[in-house]
Amino acid sequence: MSNFHRRYFFDVVMVLHHLPELDRPLAEMLRVLKPGSSAALLDLFPHRETWMHEALGDRHLGLDPRDVCEALERAGFVDVRIDAVEDRYQPTLPDDDAQPNGNGSARDVSLPLYIVRASAPRN
Repeated sequence: MSNFHRRYFFDVVMVLHHLPELDRPLAEMLRVLKPGSSAALLDLFPHRETWMHEALGDRHLGLDPRDVCEALERAGFVDVRIDAVEDRYQPTLPDDDAQPNGNGSARDVSLPLYIVRASAPRN
């Protein structure tokens, strides 16, 4: 994501698919942010790469962005919106999960991303 840091500025960026649940972490994020601060949640769309549970510690195989928006709103965030991300996440498969793709090399995994932006209320 070479251009990501040049295009966006946020006070906090978080990836949620490693967390067991969303509500408490998002409530804590809101608690520690200054009023009016920006938050960005970069995550994977739902996918079927089950090997990522064990190999990468993913608790969820991606998250539906609408569910993330609803969780942010439950936590008290405002101005919640979804943005497209042009980059894709390309995790490295562990050697024992690499499968030939017909030309003798490991299967390529390229997962789409999205970003949900939100703000802490100004009070």
